[in-house]
Amino acid sequence: MFTKKVMQFHSKQIGTPPGDHNKPGGPANMKGHMTQRIHKATNPFSKQSEMLTAEEYAMWKAVMKANETADPNNGDDPTWDIVRKGITWFQKHNIKAYMTLLD
Repeated sequence: MFTKKVMQFHSKQIGTPPGDHNKPGGPANMKGHMTQRIHKATNPFSKQSEMLTAEEYAMWKAVMKANETADPNNGDDPTWDIVRKGITWFQKHNIKAYMTLLD
């Protein structure tokens, strides 16, 4: 059974309270939302594209943003760790997207 804790963030409730899992818009109605490839990502250099899941797209955006903001003259900049970890994640989870978008 899917359970998720409810948290308070800036006076707003985050999460799904127990018993709300089958209500419209709840987790039961979101089946497949993390596995459907509905987000198009394009390599800014080659202009080649891949369709990604929501999770893959979020990871790709994080890698691209970190790549933009990391100090090119400082290999020890902690932002490069985000780039490296994201690339490793893609190599493990979606090698085709890695080859198209990040290699």
